[in-house]
Amino acid sequence: MGYKKYTEEFKREVLTMVAEGDRSVAQLERELDITAGLIYKWQQRYRVRDEKLEPSEARAEQAELRRLKRELEIVKQERDILKKAIRVFSRGSHEPLPVHRRAADAIPCSTVVHGASGLRERIL
Repeated sequence: MGYKKYTEEFKREVLTMVAEGDRSVAQLERELDITAGLIYKWQQRYRVRDEKLEPSEARAEQAELRRLKRELEIVKQERDILKKAIRVFSRGSHEPLPVHRRAADAIPCSTVVHGASGLRERIL
């Protein structure tokens, strides 16, 4: 069994009837065949202003908080990417190039040189 979906117009009318105070919330729920407690949820979520249904202040603050958290997560990801890029690009100027050390005849087409440590090194 699925949920019953109510239109904004219906919600606005129900909240207006509650605000008028002619009938109790429980009585309205019985008369309109609405799930118990649903009108209270609508009161928390919405407010009627100029005959329009708008999010309540608490709901608007929650939405803003969610938006800011998403934005913060994106900024953190961008920062982490930039940190990695800085490490990659700054690594090249400080680290020596790797030199292949093997026997002189193991690597064809290379030049043998003597390194600072006295070991024979091949430059490819």
